[in-house]
Amino acid sequence: MTSYLTIYNRFLDKVTDYFIFELSDEDTCNYCHKLLMSALANLKNLDNDLGDIDDDKGVFNSDLTNKEIEYVACQMACEWLTPQINNTTLTTFYIGAKDEKFFAPSNQLKELMALRDDMIARIKKIRRDYTYENSEYFSK
Repeated sequence: MTSYLTIYNRFLDKVTDYFIFELSDEDTCNYCHKLLMSALANLKNLDNDLGDIDDDKGVFNSDLTNKEIEYVACQMACEWLTPQINNTTLTTFYIGAKDEKFFAPSNQLKELMALRDDMIARIKKIRRDYTYENSEYFSK
């Protein structure tokens, strides 16, 4: 069995979010659990059934490989990015007085979208590599 905490720790290694680091351990686990559930809903199953979980114990009912853990953690990072991209403050222009500078957060939005797209490409690569490594066709 693989603990949710294993997945959470891998995810937390991928992001720098001071909001998460300021949370209590229990609140961090609750926040990560929401991301995990969203990630699992969007992942294609691998050889291990990623949907076979025991929420009460906080475990996957099978031992996940390192690649499977990475796969889930990367999808959690995508789920973490989505609300940041959909944030209305990034779609609004700020115009101040004469002494203040004009600020258009569109560049930050573009960077977040590019980061998400890179993460999606990474997830697809992990899935592709996993399929090749575990396929009976390619192992001959």
